[in-house]
Amino acid sequence: VWRDYKASAAKTSKSDSTTFLAKVTEVHSGDSLTVESMNTGQSSRVFLANVRSPAFGSLRSPDDRKPYAFEAREFMRKLLVGKPVTVEVEYSKMIPAKDERGDEIERKYTFVTIKHAEKNAGIELLEAGLGTVVAPRLDEDFSKYIKELQEGEAKGKEGKLGLHSKKDYKQTRYTD
Repeated sequence: VWRDYKASAAKTSKSDSTTFLAKVTEVHSGDSLTVESMNTGQSSRVFLANVRSPAFGSLRSPDDRKPYAFEAREFMRKLLVGKPVTVEVEYSKMIPAKDERGDEIERKYTFVTIKHAEKNAGIELLEAGLGTVVAPRLDEDFSKYIKELQEGEAKGKEGKLGLHSKKDYKQTRYTD
């Protein structure tokens, strides 16, 4: 059965544990942020390693938004925006994508652990019930904090918070 198995098209590379101080300048979703290095001033979009929050969807179409996507983004925004954080690069992946013209390209995604005040932001998101742990496949890199992330998710489930709640979800409506 597995004789002709080929690893996924996404190529991964383990980082040499680059750690740097940064400031969070933007939160795109609960698991995607833009950080600005305090040393170089360079901004980059990063993703929390092995953490997935609900998809935010399009700003023009709020009906595409998954339950608790807004809450996850706001949780991370209030927790991190404008504050100094430590960014620990865990791994990166080259993922096939399409550019604006529809041409096939490979885009580099960087997966990180973000710590503020010695706390792991991904774990805090999971404990609030606003995300889930993405279990790594055998051929993929994963966060060295995977066990702590799973424990954080278990706390969110135990407390029946956010995504793990049995309550009917009411979409948050707002006007810009």
